[in-house]
Amino acid sequence: MPERSIRVYPKDCPWMSVRMKELIRMRQQAFYSNRHGLAYKFYRNAINKERKLCKGKFYASKVQDLKGVNPRLWWKEVNELSDAKNLNVNSLNALNVPDFENLSPPEMKSPTISMRPY
Repeated sequence: MPERSIRVYPKDCPWMSVRMKELIRMRQQAFYSNRHGLAYKFYRNAINKERKLCKGKFYASKVQDLKGVNPRLWWKEVNELSDAKNLNVNSLNALNVPDFENLSPPEMKSPTISMRPY
C-alpha cells in the first residue's frame, strides 16, 4: 500500500483525528464560499459531533488503560487530565490590586463591598 503523509502539529489536541482535520478543511472551504449556506452549517455540525466522539473515546481509553494500574499512577493521570496543578496556584500572587501589600491578613479575608445607590 502507498504511504500517506499525516500532518501532526505540536499544538493539536490529543484527540484530533485525520477525519476531523478533513472535516475542518471542508468546513473552511464552505465558509469562504458562502458563510450562511447549508454546506457550512452541515460541516460545522459534523465537526461538533466528531469532536465530541473523539474526546469521549480519547478520555475513555485513557481511563480504561489505568484501570489495573497502580493507584498512585492513576491519580497522577487524573490530576493531569483535570489540570489540577493549575488550580493550586496561590490566588494572592495573581492579584494585581494597588495597596494590596499594605493590607493585614484579616482585611484580605473579609472583603469590604461598597454599594453604590442607584
